[in-house]
Amino acid sequence: MTPHELSLLHKKCFTFPRPWSTFEFEVLLKTSLLIVRPNSFLLGRLAGAEAEILTLAVDPDHRLKGLGYDLIAAFISEASLKGASQFILEVSEINIAAIKLYKKHLFKQIAVRPRYYSSEIGGEKKDALVLSYCPTLKK
Repeated sequence: MTPHELSLLHKKCFTFPRPWSTFEFEVLLKTSLLIVRPNSFLLGRLAGAEAEILTLAVDPDHRLKGLGYDLIAAFISEASLKGASQFILEVSEINIAAIKLYKKHLFKQIAVRPRYYSSEIGGEKKDALVLSYCPTLKK
């Protein structure tokens, strides 16, 4: 997928928080790991033994087919081969579907970033949940 195609799919998936631009994807792709599947992608980055999921997008017309689950599994696998042993991400407290998806991969909440995300709902800021997964600590 090109940066423009990534931005178009991201826009289709996200209005809150705002979708990322073609330029932002151009910059991020220089230092990130991109996992692409039909109608979906995951963008993450590696920093030593830590891997961070930056964004995951699945076309709304193709959700609930296991694409998101597959993207996360592929990212964990590929990042692990590159030395990652801990995975981290942040997700809006109101993104219940994403939270459930990450918990299926055994991500656990380790912190909260209060009022991190701007909200479409009444202008209130929403908390970001910081989730982590360490494959060696599956229990």
